[in-house]
Amino acid sequence: MRPAFKRFVIKFGADPQGSWRRFVIGLLIFISGLSGLLLHTLPESAWLDTLCIIIMLIGFVYAMYGYLGIFASRFNRLL
Repeated sequence: MRPAFKRFVIKFGADPQGSWRRFVIGLLIFISGLSGLLLHTLPESAWLDTLCIIIMLIGFVYAMYGYLGIFASRFNRLL
């Protein structure tokens, strides 16, 4: 196994509780952006749609960062 990959797995898998917290917070941010996109009632409001999509993307990236830590923590047990 390559040393760079092993360092990566050890670094990201060191705090599984923090990774789980980041995943849940990112999921909540994503859901808030999605609910804003689905529930707004302003017709032809492209700026609001864009804002909600940006919030969804931020939540998605943050949740995937947490998921990467969860995956690395599980993979770290195999090393």
